[in-house]
Amino acid sequence: MIMPQYTSAAIQDLESLLEFISKYKPGAAAQWVARIENKCLSIASSPEAGQQMTRLGQDVRASVLGRYMIFHR
Repeated sequence: MIMPQYTSAAIQDLESLLEFISKYKPGAAAQWVARIENKCLSIASSPEAGQQMTRLGQDVRASVLGRYMIFHR
C-alpha cells in the first residue's frame, strides 16, 4: 500500500481543522480528520484521482470530500 506524504502546510491544515471542529462538535472532529486521511490513502493508491488543476501546476490535482478540497500530486 502506498502511503501519502503530507506537506507541513497540510499537517497544519489538519490540525487547525481538528481544533476548529472540536470547539463545536468534539465527537465529530476526529471522525472528519479520519475521513480526510482515508481519502488521502485512496488518492495515494489512485494517482489519477481527482481533477487536474493545471493552473496550480502541471501535476497538481484536486479531490473533493464534503466541503473540503484536497490538493495532491
